[in-house]
Amino acid sequence: MKKSIIILLLIAGTIGILCCNSSEKEVHVKNLKATNISYDQEPFDSFINRFFTDSIFMCSRIENTLTGFNSDYYYREIDSLLNIGYEIPDSIDDEEPTSMSDFRWNKSDAILFLADIRNAMKSPEYKVEIRKEHDDAEVYIFIPDSSVFYKCKYKINKGKWFLCSLIVNFV
Repeated sequence: MKKSIIILLLIAGTIGILCCNSSEKEVHVKNLKATNISYDQEPFDSFINRFFTDSIFMCSRIENTLTGFNSDYYYREIDSLLNIGYEIPDSIDDEEPTSMSDFRWNKSDAILFLADIRNAMKSPEYKVEIRKEHDDAEVYIFIPDSSVFYKCKYKINKGKWFLCSLIVNFV
């Protein structure tokens, strides 16, 4: 009988200890979830150099939903809808090219144009301007006195830069 009481007390004590330990773990996990995780921000200069020289790195840093504009696609669509030859406008405002701002890039098409952009950046015909703020950056590649340009927009995500928008205008 005494052995039974001792065994019951040992089992009850073990269960009590386990319950106390599990509640401490829950509090600890809750505290981990509540803390803010800070990321060191990747320097944009080193990112952009690697982005245009390392194709594997480039592919890994393109957002899954890449928005923007492609003038070839836009004018081809207008032509097919109206079933007439289209007239190219005199100029397109590079900030808002058209109302087709909801254009979504296919990743493989974007990669092809990014290869063209890499070549344009090396060409003396094109000029390159880089504008950077805290969480946003923009690389603008253009031929002066023309409406031909590329614009790549980047945003920070968890301390790393990603291409989020690509605008291509050959009109």
